[in-house]
Amino acid sequence: MIALNMLVTLEKPYPAFVPKRRSPNTDSDFEAVKQKYDYRCATCGSREGEMNLRYKNQRTQLQRGHRNPKLPLEGDNIIPQCQFCNRADRNYWVYDERGRVVGVAAVKPIARSIEKGYLSEQEVESLHKYLSRRVQRRRKRDGEKPTR
Repeated sequence: MIALNMLVTLEKPYPAFVPKRRSPNTDSDFEAVKQKYDYRCATCGSREGEMNLRYKNQRTQLQRGHRNPKLPLEGDNIIPQCQFCNRADRNYWVYDERGRVVGVAAVKPIARSIEKGYLSEQEVESLHKYLSRRVQRRRKRDGEKPTR
């Protein structure tokens, strides 16, 4: 397998790179995880070594995937994902043990949805009110002065 790493400069890594997310898991640890999932991608169900269910001309290769991309790649935070489901944009989502999206791990997909008009103005307003209430509660809890 070829790993492609992108650098902005020799001193600065690609902005999406998050250090310290990898752990020294052994191949036998991941083999046990794959066996638990019957050698299938937790997200799309494609079986390792067989043709991918969505990309019919590609063989499925299972990779270690994060359930929560903000946590280290170890223990219960690992799910097997095929090479397509484990793409870089998957760092935006939090998955449950069955590979279903259960949360958002980054602001970018929400902002993109608003910019492209996927959310109605009513939904954006509702989101704004919800987030404003959360910020006010946090500030009140932390003893900060509310801002308007």
